[in-house]
Amino acid sequence: MPVAQVAPTKPKRKVGAPTCTSPAKEPSKEPEVIFKPSLDLAQEMEDYFNKDDGYLLVVYNDNDNKRSYVAAALAEVLGFSSDMSEVVMMQAHMYGYAMADEWYKELCEEYAKKLTDNGIIGQARKAGGDGGDVGAGAGAGAGG
Repeated sequence: MPVAQVAPTKPKRKVGAPTCTSPAKEPSKEPEVIFKPSLDLAQEMEDYFNKDDGYLLVVYNDNDNKRSYVAAALAEVLGFSSDMSEVVMMQAHMYGYAMADEWYKELCEEYAKKLTDNGIIGQARKAGGDGGDVGAGAGAGAGG
């Protein structure tokens, strides 16, 4: 049986001298900064809480609403799980107020209005050092 001979094939790309004619770039004398220098933890926390973009939703305690109603309203309005709603409600009940969460201004004010419509006083307060005394406002909230 005769062996079939295969003709050599041409390469699909040029092989040989490189086609790049631009000269190689000189490496930079100063190293590239990959990570920014870290501040100490206290400074990072202070910077975070002094930002102007956050608003806290504060829920206040009262003696009018049942605790179960307040927890259910928090779950419905804020979308919290039942466990999270219970935690926020109990914090307001024990300490007089609770920080529900932090959002941007418009959303926080909308949540405060929805809670107020349900008979629970929620207040949007600016996060950070210039938000004032949170406990100064009184109103309805986490029922007793």
